[in-house]
Amino acid sequence: MMRAIDIRIPVIAVLVIVASTLGYYRHTHRADRAGDQDAGQTASSFFPGAQTTEASATPERVRPIVDTTLQILGAKKKFLGHRLVADSGRTIPETMAGVPSSFDDLHLIRALTDSLRASGLSVSGIKSLKEKTTTIRIRDREHICMYRCLLYRKELSH
Repeated sequence: MMRAIDIRIPVIAVLVIVASTLGYYRHTHRADRAGDQDAGQTASSFFPGAQTTEASATPERVRPIVDTTLQILGAKKKFLGHRLVADSGRTIPETMAGVPSSFDDLHLIRALTDSLRASGLSVSGIKSLKEKTTTIRIRDREHICMYRCLLYRKELSH
């Protein structure tokens, strides 16, 4: 009697682990099966406002997308700041983010590109190894910078 109970518990645990692993695999590889045309849809599905028209692509709508994407990729909310800066003779909003040295800024650029593509916005970045910063500019269809994100690398305490 005691032997039957001892076998059932590990078998159930293994079945739960296998089911969880299969569910996770299916969830994460859904875009691969759908093809390249739907790959951007999964990234922009986090942000319902990202699939709007160009007329509504304003800095006020871009800011929450940038902030949320930074937090999803590992930037801490307490190290995010906002201000207005001069860029090409215009005053535009900027998000400043303190990120750890291991932060992948290319992944951030890709995620922002996928999220903002439907709005007609493009994303580009410039990295300064000397200053340990990355400046990301979000531009409209006329290539005018409408939003900026400045990443500065620091040894941050959690």
